[in-house]
Amino acid sequence: MIDDGDDDVSNVFAIPDFWKSSTWLETPTDYGDEGTVFALDVNTPSQYMLGVVEDRPSNGYFKLPPLLDLPPIPDVKLEPEPLLDYGALETVEDSEAGVDDLWLFHGDDITKQARIRTWAEFDQGDEPVSTATFITEASSAAFDALLAAEDNPFKIPDNDKYDTVDSGPYSACLLSLALGRSSLLYAWDAGKGSFVATLERVKLQGYSGETLEGLSLACKDCGNSTRYLQSFVEKIYAAHASPARTALANAIDKLLLIIQSELGTRAEGLRSLLQLQALIQPVRLILMYFRGLIKRLAKSRSDEQLISMLFEEAHSVEYKDGFLRKAVCEVLRMVSRPWTDFVEEWIGLRPEEGLVMTKDGPGRSFVKVENKVWVDDQGFELEEPDYFLDEEAMPSFVPEDVAQEIFETGRNLRFLRTNHPEHRLARSDGIAASKPPKLEWQFDWDAMSRVERKAKEYGDALSRFLERGTEGSEKDLRTAKAASDELRPLFQFYGQDESQITANLLASVKAFDDPIPDKNPREDGLHKILSDQLFSPSPTSTTPESDFNPHWSLLPLLSFGPIVAAQANIINTECTRLLFTSHNLRSHLHLQRQYHLLGNGLFCSRLSHALFDPDLDTAERHSGVALTGGVMGLRLSGRDNWPPASSELRLALMGVLAESYDDAPAAQHGGWTSSRKAGELPREMDMSFAVRDLSPAEIEKCIDPDGLEALDFLRLSYKPPSALLPIFTPVILLKYDRVFKLLLRVLRMLYVVNQLFRDVVLYAADEDEDVELRLRFRAEAHHFVTRLAAYFFDTGVGVPWARFEGWLDGVEGELDGPGKGSGKRGTSYGGPDRLRERHEQALDEILAGLLLRRRQRPVVGLVEDVFGAILGFAKVVRRRAGGDEKEVQKLYATFRKKVEVFITVCRGMSEKDGGATGAGRGQGADGEAGRVRRPGQENGIVMLLLLLDMSGHFAKKAAD
Repeated sequence: MIDDGDDDVSNVFAIPDFWKSSTWLETPTDYGDEGTVFALDVNTPSQYMLGVVEDRPSNGYFKLPPLLDLPPIPDVKLEPEPLLDYGALETVEDSEAGVDDLWLFHGDDITKQARIRTWAEFDQGDEPVSTATFITEASSAAFDALLAAEDNPFKIPDNDKYDTVDSGPYSACLLSLALGRSSLLYAWDAGKGSFVATLERVKLQGYSGETLEGLSLACKDCGNSTRYLQSFVEKIYAAHASPARTALANAIDKLLLIIQSELGTRAEGLRSLLQLQALIQPVRLILMYFRGLIKRLAKSRSDEQLISMLFEEAHSVEYKDGFLRKAVCEVLRMVSRPWTDFVEEWIGLRPEEGLVMTKDGPGRSFVKVENKVWVDDQGFELEEPDYFLDEEAMPSFVPEDVAQEIFETGRNLRFLRTNHPEHRLARSDGIAASKPPKLEWQFDWDAMSRVERKAKEYGDALSRFLERGTEGSEKDLRTAKAASDELRPLFQFYGQDESQITANLLASVKAFDDPIPDKNPREDGLHKILSDQLFSPSPTSTTPESDFNPHWSLLPLLSFGPIVAAQANIINTECTRLLFTSHNLRSHLHLQRQYHLLGNGLFCSRLSHALFDPDLDTAERHSGVALTGGVMGLRLSGRDNWPPASSELRLALMGVLAESYDDAPAAQHGGWTSSRKAGELPREMDMSFAVRDLSPAEIEKCIDPDGLEALDFLRLSYKPPSALLPIFTPVILLKYDRVFKLLLRVLRMLYVVNQLFRDVVLYAADEDEDVELRLRFRAEAHHFVTRLAAYFFDTGVGVPWARFEGWLDGVEGELDGPGKGSGKRGTSYGGPDRLRERHEQALDEILAGLLLRRRQRPVVGLVEDVFGAILGFAKVVRRRAGGDEKEVQKLYATFRKKVEVFITVCRGMSEKDGGATGAGRGQGADGEAGRVRRPGQENGIVMLLLLLDMSGHFAKKAAD
């Protein structure tokens, strides 16, 4: 309101709009002739006269408005603000020039106030401009002027030497730098391997050079890391590297693509350098980490070592930033995919792609194909290609038992495909019909629970598929094949009518009309992690992440173990079933029991007579003498020339094996009864007598017919069928041969001590003076040999073999029991390898019971010395020559001494080891760690001591 004397003109004239923002003074200020100031415009202090009115006497009601005749503005010097109110100045200038039309005043005033000549006023609009209180509230020019001062409080030198550029191009250059691209301000220097600035000192208005250098350094790290990773990807692709390295390059390439795509998209909405810095920092963190990761992984020499090192790196970032840990875990999953794909192909979870692995080709990954070399009993070196587990090529994070299970499952699957190509498991499309799960890394409990549930469902589905029979399997196979061929119509024109050809063409057109599956990388797990965590303004998930995750060392077992175990149970159980049914494993084992272990009484009798009976016709050829054609034998005790010729062996041992074969055990287990003719061995059995290959020293010992080693050249040759080679390995056959060699000596000693009764009686008829010594020697030798033979055959061989057969009965019972289709197939018995281990363990128990283990070599040496003394005594008795009393006394003294030492040693063994000879130290009866003995497991050495010296006869003689 304008106070102009006594009259009130408030109802006549309205206050101009620009006065509304002015501050009215409580006490008007009188400037003399120039008027009185009632208000000051605080927004534009230079225009302080906006509220000046003329102090003149009133001329009446119709006086002129005082604003139409304003005095000139006094020259008042005030400090100008950086931003001037040009609209206010224009208004004053117009007011000084005068207004022609009073009634157009308000319109002209509004029009002139709308003139805006600077961008600052455009952004400000009609808002009042306040005076800057702090330097940060002032313009960027004021801040730059402060930094350019020599005595600036920030102590930043040379800030005025920077060239100022516009913020838009500068931000675009920084973004290009972060993306690894050259720009006007930054160019790539290939020699230095880094980005360099094209201008030395560049900055923005309102920023210090040091502040911008920090941001440019972060962008430079991103750009250099991007270029380094891109170079790594290009080198790997150009070098045709191994699958794991190619997968790593693919993961890095996808990482860079996602970061550049997201960074370029999100940079469009940036409004300040602070937003650019907030966007660059997490990108710099992940790019710098992966750059260092690639440098560390460059030390790896194989795919498996690369995966193992990446697993350890993922473990090291377990407690770092969430997005970085998830990104590394996803990269681990991607890089491990070639290895997991091979594991799936090896154990049969997916069909093999490319060249199928065979024993004739090279190995792959942890499976190597090499020649298995061994020397048979004849001394010939044999070679056969086979699969072997390369433990060094297995990733270090895979547990040893899981690695062994993976390898054995794949080898058993090849056994099925080789020996039973028609089997349902031998066909990959049959397994695919059960929808096997994929092997993938899992990192939380929920995912691992899902894997375990899927593995159980797959095992149940595959068990049902196998037990539905041939008809059901063929139907499922046809369904699986039809599903795989659904989008592949047959373009076969010959033999088809026009309607079939038309239907095929329409099906093809429909297949092309179907939408192509979207392979957008945005659906990738790595993209989801980066977009949700790395570029999210608030990287918080809607579902809280639990810190209670499984320990890192358990991840391989929990991720891969359930699926591998389900597949192993099915395949191993089917292989075991086929070994018992199609390949008559029990019949082959009974053969070894009858012949190698001398478990057939008829065979022992026939063999003993053919080798030792002096009453049989000789098979030795003499010039001019024809063979009698009767029952012939080698007559070991009644000839001087030894060893016999090969023709004598054939004549003497002809028919011994076939005529003594007992088919009752084979018939009990469904063996070869139908395939065997009378007087012949079964066609499936390849067993015969052969000559053992001996060293020159051993041959020299065999020449003496009265020596203990006279029959060491004779052996049994057994060649198992190819399907049973995993059960009857060369090592196992060698153990059988060692047992047969010892038992053949015992069989000879039994014949010798029985023959001593007749020979010593003949001496007694001659009334020799030392008949009593000979009778005592004969009785003690007979006692020792028969008791030792009884222990060897009944306890040393019989007890472990009985336990082994009982175990086999349990295996067959479980395979044929009512619960065979319950999804628990093979849970107790782990396939052919478990059979081989248990078979070899039974032989180890037999070797221990027969004192044939390496640590028992001195003990069996005492037994051989005793046998040697008895054979020497038998030789003396057969000669019936006088003057042998001293030799008999000497032999008897040696016999007694060796027997006493042997009994003493056995007693010490029984006290030290508890007498348990059925299992080695550190193993129980079933091979488990520790001395876990089954109920009823006999104390072998104690029983031998009771048999040999229950009355203490030899101990009393030793005391005397």
